[in-house]
Amino acid sequence: MTTFSDMKFLTCKLVIVTFSLMFSVAVTGEMIVKITSAPVLEKQYKAFVARQAKPVEQRTKITGMHLNQAIASLVIIKQALHHGGLDIDYDFVHVPNVKRAQLMLAKGIALIASNTPFSIAIDESVFKSSAIIAHGGLIKGIYGLASNKALMKVTSLKELQSFSALTNSTWLVDIETLQAIKPKSLYSTPLFSSMLQLINNRGIDFTLLKIDANVDKIATEHGVKLAMVPGIGIELMGTRHFIVSKKHPDGEKVYKALEKGLAVLREKGLIRQYYQDVGTIPANGSNIKILNAIKSKPDS
Repeated sequence: MTTFSDMKFLTCKLVIVTFSLMFSVAVTGEMIVKITSAPVLEKQYKAFVARQAKPVEQRTKITGMHLNQAIASLVIIKQALHHGGLDIDYDFVHVPNVKRAQLMLAKGIALIASNTPFSIAIDESVFKSSAIIAHGGLIKGIYGLASNKALMKVTSLKELQSFSALTNSTWLVDIETLQAIKPKSLYSTPLFSSMLQLINNRGIDFTLLKIDANVDKIATEHGVKLAMVPGIGIELMGTRHFIVSKKHPDGEKVYKALEKGLAVLREKGLIRQYYQDVGTIPANGSNIKILNAIKSKPDS
């Protein structure tokens, strides 16, 4: 039987716990944001943060080991939300691919995605940020076999058009870009391993990969050693964006804060700076010659 004294004690305890929780929130001042990512990205980001002398919000350059586009995106999101009035910490929701990430956002299970899909791949189930990588702003290298001496000597678009090309059937922007380039022939396959084998058998000449693609890792995992045609690159057609859940209760608030903060970072030139720091965008003064001229378009 609960006595009056017991009730008084429980009430007092509840008040103390409630006050403690309120005080904790006030002290940390951080909103927990569920963000989709590959499992390895969570480890990489936490290692990156641990190495920093300053909080992520105060960085103006990204330096260190094992950096990549996803790390830069996490820094940009955190800084943008800070400038938009929200100080946040990440709660990582592990997903195997971009398609699953968008599904988690569509269901409201996660709030924002760490990946930055191209506009063509984003549907109406999510909020789409303004462009963080402009049309033509992302550059890929031309990769084939080092033994393909003729390919390795290419220096112009006209020369490249005499070779056959291959890409992944899910890489819609690469397909669109290659179609505009008009190679001798263009093929696609859904498996990356199949792409490599088709090139390795000298049936097809080249594909497009990131400028800093880890060809040694590719060779270890798939048994095919690729080489980048030196000194040249291809601009991709399409803009890249952050995506935020419409169904999550904090979706609209976070989206508006993100847009406000991205405008601040864009004005300071930090979005481009961060992607240059990790090699996603070639640094100013890069000696990469762009073979295809893509006219800039408004953010979409």
